Amino acid sequence: MSLSLRRLTRDYLDLLDRLNSDPQVMRYLGGPKDRAKSEAMLNERILVLFPQHWGRGYATEMAIALLRYGYTVLGLPLIVAIADLPNAESQGVLLKAGLQRKGERTFPDLTCGSLVD
Repeated sequence: MSLSLRRLTRDYLDLLDRLNSDPQVMRYLGGPKDRAKSEAMLNERILVLFPQHWGRGYATEMAIALLRYGYTVLGLPLIVAIADLPNAESQGVLLKAGLQRKGERTFPDLTCGSLVD
C-alpha cells in the first residue's frame, strides 16, 4: 500500500464520521465529534488516519510530502506544526519529518502545547 494525498469530497463523509467518532483517534483532538461536526470539518479541513494504520510510517510520509509541497510549490518561508504535549506519537512524527522542537506554548482555546518548526 502506498500513501497518496488527495482532496476529500462529500463522498468521504461516512468515513470521516467513523474516524471522528472514535474516542481513541480523537483523544488529542478535543474528543469524539458527532456527524454534524464531522461534516463541518469535511468542509473546512481534514485529519485522516485510522488506528489500524498507525505505526506504519504513513503520518511521517504525509508530513514530509506536505512540507515539501509547502516549501517547494507554495514557496513558504516557514512552516509551523503543533502537537499536544502528551501526544508523543505526533511529536515523533514531526521530528522524523525533519522539524525541530523550538519550545512549548499554551493556546487558551486549544489543548495543544508543543510547538516545532
